[in-house]
Amino acid sequence: MANTSTGTTHAEGYLQGLADVINDSLRSVTEDLSRLEGTHPILHHGGSVFPDEHATSVEETVQVLWMLKTNEATGPDGIPAWA
Repeated sequence: MANTSTGTTHAEGYLQGLADVINDSLRSVTEDLSRLEGTHPILHHGGSVFPDEHATSVEETVQVLWMLKTNEATGPDGIPAWA
């Protein structure tokens, strides 16, 4: 059922509400933390934002993704392995 004034469906409105709740929840986790300024040492590790030892190439990532077993049973979170 579409809302003729906004052009959105009931499902789209529900999903937007769900997204807002999730965003608020995630934002609340960091409310008491101070903002990292551009001069903070963690932002300037060897002139790079991310140290090389934590970086992977696209090729490495694709190789690992191809090795995933998509037909395995779901974990405790209930999310199917193929998702």
